[in-house]
Amino acid sequence: MEPIADLKNLISIDGAMRLHKPEDDPWGQQLLVRLEAVHPKLRKVFLKGDETCVWILRGDSGTWERRCLREFSEWGLVCGEYDYL
Repeated sequence: MEPIADLKNLISIDGAMRLHKPEDDPWGQQLLVRLEAVHPKLRKVFLKGDETCVWILRGDSGTWERRCLREFSEWGLVCGEYDYL
């Protein structure tokens, strides 16, 4: 997380996820809570790879919810196409 630690205004992150086994998936509540602590404005984490999904922070409960997506584009992120999520 150090390379992005100084980016305190991040509201979303997109990344890649390639797993050898499903149980190797590092994405879960613990990692997302750590990211949120470093990036207090973070609300969405978009992932492409074995599956395409987005983790969304639910403000009312303070928990991260995973939703599957058919696809997303980086340009769509920049243009706000996924703000409705």
